[in-house]
Amino acid sequence: GQFQRAYEEAEDALQYRKKGNFNYEVSIELMFYAKYFKGEYIVAANLLERLVPSEDQTANFRSGKRSYLLAATYFMKEDFQATLKFLSLINPIEQDKEGWNLGIKILQIMTDIELNELDSATAKSEALRKYFENGNGTANQRAQMINNIFLDLSYNGYSFKTTYQERKSFVEMLGEKLGDLSWQIKSSEMVIFHQWFFAKAFRQKFIQKVESFQIEISAVKTK
Repeated sequence: GQFQRAYEEAEDALQYRKKGNFNYEVSIELMFYAKYFKGEYIVAANLLERLVPSEDQTANFRSGKRSYLLAATYFMKEDFQATLKFLSLINPIEQDKEGWNLGIKILQIMTDIELNELDSATAKSEALRKYFENGNGTANQRAQMINNIFLDLSYNGYSFKTTYQERKSFVEMLGEKLGDLSWQIKSSEMVIFHQWFFAKAFRQKFIQKVESFQIEISAVKTK
């Protein structure tokens, strides 16, 4: 498939790149994305850990972003404590108000819900609502709708089924293939919210699916 081709092309490029330089790290990141979106989370985590020495996890934006990507990978492996560990690091990407910062905030709330830390999830959702009200991240309509669903979840005592019944149209809009509310493979949303929410509402195992039209592994995402 396309993910496997992307992986092999990035792997082939490694032999021409000096270990540790920018282009070498870009190739490793491309290999990570290919494995992550293919659902091979153990391989994906092992690849990224080669680029994130423990003493240097948040020294700069790129290593900070990789810590966030690792958090998402552990979420998909259902190791929520490890997710929390990587999300709790003081991270330079939190200064990116439109993108990675929102990714962190949303994944933190999802992780709290998975760990049944519901008071914490509610507090974070309320803080995110105020964050948007203060004019931050307003270009990201998808993130705002996701947080509206979080707030509804809190109001409904974290009943996913009730919230889905009430907000089915919202969830379906988030699942549309095109438009401002659609999920983008190059966004910071590494855990696809509407798929996770649907699985929770119907008590299904969450298996993330990336449709073929969304597959465009690109160096643009590694900038």
